[in-house]
Amino acid sequence: MKYWNSNRKSCEHVEPREDWKESIELWIDWVEAIGRTEETLRTRWYQIVRFSKIVNKSITDVTEDDLIFYLAGMGSSADTQGQKVVVKTSYMGESLMPSGENIRE
Repeated sequence: MKYWNSNRKSCEHVEPREDWKESIELWIDWVEAIGRTEETLRTRWYQIVRFSKIVNKSITDVTEDDLIFYLAGMGSSADTQGQKVVVKTSYMGESLMPSGENIRE
Protein backbone atom coordinates (compact mmCIF):
# COMPACT_ATOMS: atom_id res chain seq x y z
CA MET A 1 0.00 0.00 0.00
CA LYS A 2 1.14 3.49 -0.77
CA TYR A 3 0.90 5.90 2.12
CA TRP A 4 0.72 9.59 1.28
CA ASN A 5 1.39 10.56 4.89
CA SER A 6 1.86 8.83 8.22
CA ASN A 7 -1.71 9.60 9.30
CA ARG A 8 -3.23 7.49 6.53
CA LYS A 9 -2.00 4.29 8.13
CA SER A 10 -4.60 4.63 10.86
CA CYS A 11 -7.44 6.23 8.92
CA GLU A 12 -9.91 3.57 7.86
CA HIS A 13 -12.03 6.12 5.99
CA VAL A 14 -9.29 6.55 3.37
CA GLU A 15 -8.84 2.86 2.65
CA PRO A 16 -10.64 1.23 -0.28
CA ARG A 17 -12.86 -1.77 0.04
CA GLU A 18 -10.67 -4.78 0.77
CA ASP A 19 -11.57 -6.44 -2.53
CA TRP A 20 -10.47 -3.32 -4.48
CA LYS A 21 -7.02 -2.83 -2.91
CA GLU A 22 -4.89 -4.86 -5.31
CA SER A 23 -6.54 -3.45 -8.44
CA ILE A 24 -6.24 0.12 -7.17
CA GLU A 25 -2.57 -0.37 -6.33
CA LEU A 26 -1.86 -1.71 -9.81
CA TRP A 27 -3.77 1.18 -11.39
CA ILE A 28 -1.89 3.74 -9.27
CA ASP A 29 1.38 2.09 -10.35
CA TRP A 30 0.29 2.59 -13.97
CA VAL A 31 -0.63 6.25 -13.34
CA GLU A 32 2.79 6.74 -11.74
CA ALA A 33 4.56 4.98 -14.63
CA ILE A 34 3.06 7.40 -17.15
CA GLY A 35 4.63 10.27 -15.24
CA ARG A 36 1.88 11.76 -13.11
CA THR A 37 2.96 13.82 -10.10
CA GLU A 38 2.81 12.62 -6.51
CA GLU A 39 -0.06 15.06 -5.91
CA THR A 40 -2.00 13.60 -8.85
CA LEU A 41 -1.39 10.08 -7.55
CA ARG A 42 -2.69 11.05 -4.11
CA THR A 43 -5.73 12.79 -5.56
CA ARG A 44 -6.59 9.90 -7.88
CA TRP A 45 -6.17 7.45 -5.00
CA TYR A 46 -8.71 9.27 -2.84
CA GLN A 47 -11.10 9.68 -5.76
CA ILE A 48 -11.18 6.00 -6.69
CA VAL A 49 -11.38 4.97 -3.03
CA ARG A 50 -14.44 7.22 -2.69
CA PHE A 51 -16.01 5.58 -5.73
CA SER A 52 -15.30 2.09 -4.33
CA LYS A 53 -17.15 2.97 -1.16
CA ILE A 54 -20.09 4.68 -2.83
CA VAL A 55 -20.72 1.91 -5.36
CA ASN A 56 -20.24 -0.59 -2.49
CA LYS A 57 -19.86 -3.75 -4.51
CA SER A 58 -17.04 -5.93 -5.70
CA ILE A 59 -14.96 -4.37 -8.45
CA THR A 60 -15.95 -7.24 -10.75
CA ASP A 61 -19.65 -6.54 -10.13
CA VAL A 62 -19.59 -2.85 -11.12
CA THR A 63 -21.84 -2.28 -14.13
CA GLU A 64 -22.21 0.44 -16.73
CA ASP A 65 -25.33 1.58 -14.89
CA ASP A 66 -23.31 2.01 -11.69
CA LEU A 67 -20.89 4.27 -13.55
CA ILE A 68 -23.67 6.24 -15.26
CA PHE A 69 -25.59 6.85 -12.02
CA TYR A 70 -22.43 7.81 -10.16
CA LEU A 71 -21.21 10.22 -12.84
CA ALA A 72 -24.67 11.69 -13.46
CA GLY A 73 -25.12 12.40 -9.77
CA MET A 74 -21.95 14.45 -9.61
CA GLY A 75 -23.15 17.49 -11.51
CA SER A 76 -20.69 19.59 -13.47
CA SER A 77 -18.74 21.74 -11.02
CA ALA A 78 -15.00 22.06 -11.46
CA ASP A 79 -14.48 20.07 -8.25
CA THR A 80 -16.16 17.02 -9.74
CA GLN A 81 -14.25 17.00 -13.03
CA GLY A 82 -11.25 15.14 -11.59
CA GLN A 83 -13.51 12.54 -10.01
CA LYS A 84 -15.19 11.97 -13.37
CA VAL A 85 -11.79 11.61 -15.04
CA VAL A 86 -10.59 8.99 -12.57
CA VAL A 87 -13.72 6.87 -12.87
CA LYS A 88 -13.82 7.10 -16.67
CA THR A 89 -10.09 6.41 -17.02
CA SER A 90 -10.00 3.53 -14.60
CA TYR A 91 -12.95 1.74 -16.17
CA MET A 92 -12.93 2.85 -19.78
CA GLY A 93 -9.22 3.40 -20.32
CA GLU A 94 -6.63 1.49 -18.34
CA SER A 95 -8.92 -0.86 -16.54
CA LEU A 96 -8.97 -1.50 -12.81
CA MET A 97 -10.62 -4.81 -13.59
CA PRO A 98 -8.55 -7.95 -13.09
CA SER A 99 -6.92 -9.10 -16.32
CA GLY A 100 -8.15 -5.98 -18.11
CA GLU A 101 -11.76 -7.19 -18.19
CA ASN A 102 -14.44 -4.76 -19.28
CA ILE A 103 -17.20 -3.66 -16.96
CA ARG A 104 -20.37 -5.70 -17.03
CA GLU A 105 -23.26 -4.38 -19.07
